[in-house]
Amino acid sequence: MHAYMKKNERKARITQYIILILAGILVAVFILAAGGSRLRSHQVQASDVYSETTLYKSVYVKAGDTLWTIADTYMDESYEDKAEYIDEIMEINHISGNSLQAGSYIIVPYTASVR
Repeated sequence: MHAYMKKNERKARITQYIILILAGILVAVFILAAGGSRLRSHQVQASDVYSETTLYKSVYVKAGDTLWTIADTYMDESYEDKAEYIDEIMEINHISGNSLQAGSYIIVPYTASVR
């Protein structure tokens, strides 16, 4: 009977070891899965980063419009001063002097955030 009890104790210990090993594997898998989802969440946040880029818009010139009034409407903080912005409009549209023709269209730059 003594040998029988030792055999049962050994079986019980082996079963306990197997359960411990399986529990350890489950914990490791859970930790890896949690870490992976955390990594993916950081990747999603990284893709939400926006950058500034210059885009262009066609603007209808109305009677009484000047480069200065158009600059007042479309200029943003990416330009240091209004003269710099007006110079760029003149260059893009091949305008010399300060003459705009009512009823025509000009291209104006603006800054936008894009992914």
